[in-house]
Amino acid sequence: MAKNKNPSDKAKAARESTKKTTLLDELQPGEAALVLRRLLAGHPELVPEAEAISRSTLGGVSLESVASEVEDAVRQFAQQRKTTIGQVISQLARQALEPKSAPRMRNGVLLFDVKPGARKPSMALVNRLRDGE
Repeated sequence: MAKNKNPSDKAKAARESTKKTTLLDELQPGEAALVLRRLLAGHPELVPEAEAISRSTLGGVSLESVASEVEDAVRQFAQQRKTTIGQVISQLARQALEPKSAPRMRNGVLLFDVKPGARKPSMALVNRLRDGE
């Protein structure tokens, strides 16, 4: 005769079947870079492998393909607005270089915009980063 599973066993099985996330999955890009630097400092034998992974990751896009895509987009933009490619590039460059608003300052310190959903740093994290740990 088959045993009936009790509700707590079913709940435990359901929890174990859900995808588990690790703390590494939750790191922001700057935090991930810090973890990688510390890992490589403690294990220099991993540096060549990390370099190879970086090269293959970053090498996936060629400068020529990006330039071609940008050129196509600029040509289409110029045709839609019945203007020259040079005028479009000039206008886009000016817009990109123009500050959106005056930088916000408090007590002489530049304030950064907080991304939606970003975690607030704890004082322990601030102190660790300050101390270079």
